[in-house]
Amino acid sequence: MGLVPETLHAPVQAADFDLCVAPCTAMIDPASQHPDLQRLAERLASNLARAHNLVSIYQLLAGSTRGRRSVGDTDVLRSAVVLIHASLEDFLRSLARSYLPKARPEVMNAIPLKGGGRSGRPGKFSMGDLAEHRGKTVDELIEESIEAYLDRSNYNNTSDIAALLANLNVDVEPVRQFFPELDRMIARRHQIVHRADCTAETGRGRHRARSLRVSEVESWINVVSNFHGSVLLQIQLKQAQNV
Repeated sequence: MGLVPETLHAPVQAADFDLCVAPCTAMIDPASQHPDLQRLAERLASNLARAHNLVSIYQLLAGSTRGRRSVGDTDVLRSAVVLIHASLEDFLRSLARSYLPKARPEVMNAIPLKGGGRSGRPGKFSMGDLAEHRGKTVDELIEESIEAYLDRSNYNNTSDIAALLANLNVDVEPVRQFFPELDRMIARRHQIVHRADCTAETGRGRHRARSLRVSEVESWINVVSNFHGSVLLQIQLKQAQNV
């Protein structure tokens, strides 16, 4: 068992990284100047490659025999689902980190001053709260406040995702096609993280955890990649209109 990551990690991750980079970056115009978008694409590709690597490890463990795999083997796939969701959240936070500082005033009003009021909620802050930030520029204070806000952020359903995209002035309608599958992935991640993916079914032939197929996990990797590409395309189109 201990040899599996060592034998798989380098070759599989390298190959899967190439597979992930293509869909993640395909929608970014190479002739245009979008270094921030390129970095976001490459970061997500790297994270999704790790999920691909876990799928490959599972396939090695499972072998080619027929029949349902053990819970222990499929726990590798469950780990991949958690990592897929983490990759999605990391992309959304990275996107917000880049574009929230340029958001509309009403969006910025929902972000509390870092350390202000100690409640973590937007609202009034005192001169004492502001005094803690002596010597900082306004831009530095905005950046730190956004960072603290994002550290507490969660995206547990596509309603949360849609609200964030709207706040970033990204057209949500073109990416709604990905929401049903994203919601299924997020729900399964919740089942895994909060209920250990356990099932209430008992009796002969029943497993203590829900079944999980490679095809499901691969489809969730693909939908996150395609959702991400579509979001970056909307940003690119918006930027082109503003030139």
